[in-house]
This record gives sequence, C-alpha cells and structure tokens, in this order.
Amino acid sequence: MKEALSVLCLALLVSVSEAAVTKPGIGEFLGCLRSWPSPESPITDDIFTADNTTTFLSSYLSYTKNTRFASPNYQTLMAIVTAKHVSHIQATVVCAKSNGVQIRIRSGGHDYEGLSYISSVPFVILDMFNLRSITVDVPSKQAWVQAGATLGELYTKISDASETLAFPAGVCSTVGAGGHISGGGYGNLMRKYGLTVDHVVDALIVDVNGKLLNRSTMGEDLFWAIRGGGGGSFGVILSWKINLVDVPEILTVFRVNKTLEQGGIDVLYKWQLVSSKLLDGLFLRAVSQVVNRTIAVVFYAQFLGRANELVAIMNQSLPELGLKRQDCLEMSWLNTTLFWEDLPVGTPTSVLLDRPSKPEKFFKSKSDYVKKPIPKEGIKKLWEALLEFNNNNIVYMQWNPYGGVMDKVPAAATPFPHRKGNLFEVQYYTSWLDANATRGSLDMMKKLYEVAEPCVSSNPREAFLNYRDIDIGSNPSNETNVDEAEIYGSKYFVGNLKRLMEVKAKYDPENFFKNEQSIPPARLKALGIDDIVGSDFIDKQPSSWGTNGTAPTRSSLLQSSDFSQSEMLITVAMLSVESIFYDPREKREEERTSINHFTSVEGDHLTYLSVYRELNELLEKRKAENSECKVDKIMRKWCKDNFVNGRSLKHARDTYRALESGEIVHIHPTSVLFRSKPECVVIFDELMQTSKKYIKNLTRIDDPLWLAELAPHHYKTEDGGASFGVILSWKINLVDIPKIFTVFRVNRTLEQGGTDVLYKWQLVSSKLPESLYVRAMPKVVNKTIAVLLYAQFLGRADELVSIMNQSLPELGVKNQEMSWLITTLFWEDLPAGTLTSVLLDRPSKPEKFFKSKSDYVKKPIPKEGIKKLWKAMLEFNNDVYIEWNPYGGVIDKIPANATPFPHRKGNLLKIQYYTSWMDANSKMGSLNMMRKLYEVAE
Repeated sequence: MKEALSVLCLALLVSVSEAAVTKPGIGEFLGCLRSWPSPESPITDDIFTADNTTTFLSSYLSYTKNTRFASPNYQTLMAIVTAKHVSHIQATVVCAKSNGVQIRIRSGGHDYEGLSYISSVPFVILDMFNLRSITVDVPSKQAWVQAGATLGELYTKISDASETLAFPAGVCSTVGAGGHISGGGYGNLMRKYGLTVDHVVDALIVDVNGKLLNRSTMGEDLFWAIRGGGGGSFGVILSWKINLVDVPEILTVFRVNKTLEQGGIDVLYKWQLVSSKLLDGLFLRAVSQVVNRTIAVVFYAQFLGRANELVAIMNQSLPELGLKRQDCLEMSWLNTTLFWEDLPVGTPTSVLLDRPSKPEKFFKSKSDYVKKPIPKEGIKKLWEALLEFNNNNIVYMQWNPYGGVMDKVPAAATPFPHRKGNLFEVQYYTSWLDANATRGSLDMMKKLYEVAEPCVSSNPREAFLNYRDIDIGSNPSNETNVDEAEIYGSKYFVGNLKRLMEVKAKYDPENFFKNEQSIPPARLKALGIDDIVGSDFIDKQPSSWGTNGTAPTRSSLLQSSDFSQSEMLITVAMLSVESIFYDPREKREEERTSINHFTSVEGDHLTYLSVYRELNELLEKRKAENSECKVDKIMRKWCKDNFVNGRSLKHARDTYRALESGEIVHIHPTSVLFRSKPECVVIFDELMQTSKKYIKNLTRIDDPLWLAELAPHHYKTEDGGASFGVILSWKINLVDIPKIFTVFRVNRTLEQGGTDVLYKWQLVSSKLPESLYVRAMPKVVNKTIAVLLYAQFLGRADELVSIMNQSLPELGVKNQEMSWLITTLFWEDLPAGTLTSVLLDRPSKPEKFFKSKSDYVKKPIPKEGIKKLWKAMLEFNNDVYIEWNPYGGVIDKIPANATPFPHRKGNLLKIQYYTSWMDANSKMGSLNMMRKLYEVAE
C-alpha cells in the first residue's frame, strides 16, 4: 500500500485512449437486439446485415450523400438498424455497448467526411430516417421535430401550418434535423434570428445507459452541450423542441452575377465592408465560382420585406452591384427555399420532400472564418487557386455574412463559438464525378486552403463543425487521444472545448459515443501533481524516500494548493478497496441520484473524497451531540441511505489510519489497484472518471526496487539524462512575425570561392540584423565540397537583397517570399509547392543510421582550418555535412545564468557535425570517421 501512495504522487495529467477493439461476434450483438423486450414495436424487421447484400447495400446507400464513401466496409460494418421506435435506439445503444460494438448515428447522411456511417472498427449504423415525425403548435410558435426528419419536411410542415412562421436553419432540403441542429446549423435567417441552436428549448436524448432523457432529466450542462457540440458525442438525439420565428408573408430574393470584366473583384471587396452591417433582415451571400475557365461572383440575397425597399437599401449600401427592380423576385418563405437550391421558378414545393436513394457525386468541403477584409491581392490569389482545379470539377467559395444577431449572442451561450468578431464565414467546395479525380481534387482543395491561410482567423484557425473536415485533425476510429482532440476541437469550439470535455466526462466517461472527431472526456489531473507555471511534471522522489521503494511519511508528501496531504492519503485508501458504491437493481434511479450527489467531474479522487468527508462530518457532528454514540451503527445506516458499500468504506478508513501512522497495510485483492496479483506494485498510468472503472492501463512491477525501474533517471546517475523529472507539457509564449518572410538558398563550390565565402560569413553572420538568420552548411557533393547558405528574413525580398549585397556581396543573393509556415518546408529542403500537411506526418519506422556531434566557435576559423575540416569530410563514404549556425542578436543579450543553457554571448556560431548511412555494416567506420572529424576541429 505504501508503494501505491508513492504512485499517487507520481500521477500524471493523462489523455484518454481506448485499446483496439477485437471484432466481436455478430451473433451476440444481434441476439441481444432481437431479445430486447418491446412487444409493441419489435425491432427484428429493422435490422439489416451483409447476409442480404442487396437490401443491406441499398440501405447503406440511401443516406450516403458523398460518393467518396459509397462502398461499405464489410469487414467492420456489422449491421444497419433503421430505428422506428425509441426502444430500437435504446436496444442498439445497450447491446452495442455490452458487446464492444461501436455505433455511428446517421440522421440525414450529410456528414461531409462520412463519420456518421463509416468506421475502421466493428460498428453498427443507427439510422434515424424513419423517425421523422413533426408536430407544429402555431399558438405557442413551437414545434417538435424528430432527428430523422429533413429540413425540407420541416419547412413544408411549418408552412402548411402558417405562412408567417419559419425556422432559421440551412438551405439544403435533404439535410437531417438531428445532425444539422446539434452542430449549430445556420441559414439565410441567421443575421435576423441567429442559429438553429439558439431556438432549441427542449430535446429527447438516449444516453449511454439507454435511458430516454428530456431537458429536465438530462440537466442543463448536457442540454447546453448538445446544442452546438454535436449530439453524436453525448448520446442519440431523438427529437428537438424548437421555437419558430416570425416572417412576413412576402419576402424578396435576387441573384446577380459579376464577372471579372464587370468589376467583380471591386464589388466583392466592397461586399466585405458592408455585408455584415446591413439590416438584420437582409442576408447577402457572395459565391466566387469557376465558370468557363474564368471567375464569376454570384450574389444571392434574401430580404424580409418587399422588393422596392430592398433595391433602395442595396443602391445606397452597395451601388457597385447595380441592382435593379427586375432582378428581384417576391415570394413566400417556403418558395425561397427553392430559390436557394437554384431550382427554376415555378418548381413545385413538393420537391422539398424528396429523399435521394443514392449519392450523386464525390465532394470535399472546408471552412474558415474571416475577421478583417481580405485585400484585393488576396482575393486574386484565391481566384488563381480556384482556376487551377480540373475543368471537370465544380468549385466555388461561398462567403456568408455575419453581423446582426450573430454579434449579440455570447460565444459561450452555446458550444458554437463563432459569433461576434467575424465578418463572414467561408465554405470552400468542390465536387467531381470521376473516382480517378479524387486524389487530385483533395490535393487542390488543400492547396486552396493553404492559399487562404493569411486571410483568415488564426490561433486557432477556426472551422465549422457541420462542414466536417478531417484534415484539421482526427483520431483513429477507436482511440481518442486528448491532445489530438484538442487540435480539431479548438478549431470547432474555441474556448468552449474545455466545458464540452467536462460534460462528456460526466455523462459518457468511458467514451462510448465517439468518432474520429468526437469530444473526448476531460483529462483528469490525478493527485499529487505540483502544477508549476509552464509545465506539469512528475515530481522527483523526496529525499526521505528510501531507494528500496519504501513509502514516504506523511510529511514528505507533495502538497497541492487545493488538496491536503491527509486528503491524498484518504484517496489512496478509498482506491484500495474493491468498490465504494453498490448498484441495487430495484433502486437504480435512487442510487444514481445519490452517486450524482457525490460525483465530481474533476476526477474520481474528488468523488471518493466527498464520500469520506460527508461521513466524517456526520460522525463528528453525532459525537459532539453524544460522546457515546455508536459509530458503526451510524455508518451502516448512512451507507445504506447513500448506496455506499459499508464494508469497503470501513476498510478504507482503517487503511487511512494505517497509512497515516506509517504502518504496512494490506490491500483487498480485488481492489481497483489490483486485477490479478496482489503482491505486485501497481502504477497509475491513467485515471478514469467513472463509478465503474477507476484505473486503466495499469503497469505491474514485481521488483521491489520499482522506483528505479519506473524512473531510472532519478536513481542511476552514471548515464546522465533527465535530472529533475519527466516533462509532460510546456506553456509557451508565442512571438509576433510578419505575414511574409523571405528565404534563400545559395550554393558555393570550392571552384566558386566557397572557402572565401565561408570565412567572410564567420565575420558578418553574427552581426547581421536580428531578424536575419543565415546558416552555412558545407557538405560533400560528388566528392568535393559545396557550401550551402540558407537564410530566413523577417521581411520582404528587396530589403534582404540590400542587406546581403552590403554585408556579403560575394554571395550574389536571389530569393523568394513566403509565409512563416511555408518556411518550415524550405528548411526541410522540400520542393516549392509541397503541401504543409506533410508537417503532420509521423514516420512509422527509422529511415537511416546517423551520428551527430556539436561545438561552439568563439573566434573565426582561419581558412587553413576550414580546409582541414573539408579534407576530413572528404574521407567519409557517407552523406556528411557541418552545419554552422550564427549567433548574435538576442542570444548575446540573455545572461548565461538566466537558464541552464549557458551558450550565449561570446559565441560566433554553433556547429553540428552530421553523418548518416544506410548499411548497418558501415556503422563502425562511420563512427570512427566522425570522431576523427571532431578531433580535427578541436
């Protein structure tokens, strides 16, 4: 037990991950489904498996909207459940969870990356399309809409009930209400009324335990999370209760094109300045699209009023558009939905009820948010990127204006954070019909996205959840790494991600509802972490600990600002027993209420601590009232009333007293600290917040000298290494940089005076402006020496050329301009045009053998010394170079003792010697040659 205490003080801030799921037997899952008691609505006829290939495939394709994902993975897709009753949802959730099967929830199938119906692990699709009931209550201006209803069906139902009511949602009629609303869907009424989630007043959701909850029973935190956080991370949305909004009987729309020749770029630039400041009832979208190998800007508008008023507004605010009365069409709100789908005037509204039976095209989409106007030069670059797409692709950029009500709703009111401060939202879109065009189309979309980077939001570069984009970060199908989730999550949810993760930890702690971009449960900070500004780390063993692994005394425990030493001991004691809560089948609702009373989203250690504290407070109170009170009797009654395991709690209290006094204690063999061998030491790898499983991925170490095994760098000093702890993460300051950098790469061979250039470089490189970094790298090329000079300048090309021609005219500089991110590709010697996505690559195996050494140079190396170094380099059989990195600038201004890194003022340059080879037999010779080179340099 003492070792377990040591473990507590060595706990980390951890991420949540799940082990790979072995493919479960489909028989157990289907058997569970078919035996589910629901006589009034049997589920049997609504289960489709691959056995019936035709039916199965047609069911899969019916709500697959992207042809990129039109082929089901028969290795992982076990079944499709086309639910017709809430009991079907409950059965699917419970049976999938109990049999280790993942579920994907599909309402309309419009997930842009197919995450609602694809997975690389065994899974089942829960199809909601049969659950499409809609009821409209005109007097209250409210409606209930089930998740499987489409927007077209919802709009039609509302219009049938009232011509002056509407719902502010999207313009694609086949989108399912379940996913669209839960992701914070928007449409052409958003400047007047905001988003879908701003009008949700209740919901029905099936949770991870298969329970049907409404707003009052789910709680306000979960209700907040599903309104913009994506319902698929928290449960299965069955239906929404929504407030409807008022619209006039007659609205006005127009569609006006402006080509390049008609001044399209000027109109679009002006649009950025005025579109978010127009009347709230006017929505003016701008779409740049490729038409006949040129760009046309199409302006779509919808106005909650008549045509004459709209023309007057536009001619005052955007006269460059040249809007005329004949450009405008007056119609009902329902007919505007046809206009936005580019359907011909006169098309019957019954088309809004159509549901396609299969996907029609391949497509890819991305999104951005723009906070300041894009200059005309930036617009031209975007258009040039659009024109590079294949002629057979449809490609456009859709700019959707903000302002109005969007500026008035706080960013934290719902999980959807993209509110005030945005001028407009961008959707990039391309579609194609030939499968062979897929790779090229995806690459061109990435390039377009990179071109847009300087023009859009940053830190983070925000994105819209409903325009799902797997490129901005993702996890494997069955693994949720929190660090990775924070990358995409910060883009979708910005400052709301932390709260979403906390809600997830409370309602789905084991992360059953997940996909490649789902919300993970909050990372839990385990006990004993000393949270120092800048980093969280495992603390070094206190001096009072013995090297034989004996536990610390109470006085040697790490202190935390909100967690006393005695409370640490209490929590270890509480974790040492088999279980704390018990689960009476006949009183599960009461038990859940009781457990929720104790539960803390900050971690199980606080949950257990609150159990211990509450009992202690009761006992202290009773003792004060009656010194002869019977503690055991009071404990038994309190435990029964609170569904606490009395025997476990008593054992934990005894364990605490033993720990506090320094005694050796025995831990229950079936406690959460053990799973098979009570004699071994168990180390916390991961702390899970759930009342069922407390510890995950345990490490067992049988050697009593377990501390030396766990952290040898603390106890074995002969090999050096980390001396203070294991760094987990850093908090860093970022620095300002210009949007455009200039770089160059110049070669000088021996014949071109490379030695002279390198010698002169030593004299000037540390004295150049601080914003200019020039690296010199002599290397062996074709059995001779070439000196490569690489530079990066925080400024434009003309200024750099001037500096270099004055300081090092021998070089004869040519250069190129690019963003800071692109410079990282330049420094890796990647070809111009390489996609920045390569920066996210993580090699799966080592690619070569290599050896490196380093030196610091305090005075110029004479030319004779340079020639000796080159002679040593030429004796290698391998790739070999010496990298010379200039000092000076800020490095000279920081005192040597400001940090442990001492190599500051007084150094001209830092050297790295490097060689690599492919043949294992070359190892000894290469290492010897490296030693010789190092000796020559001495």
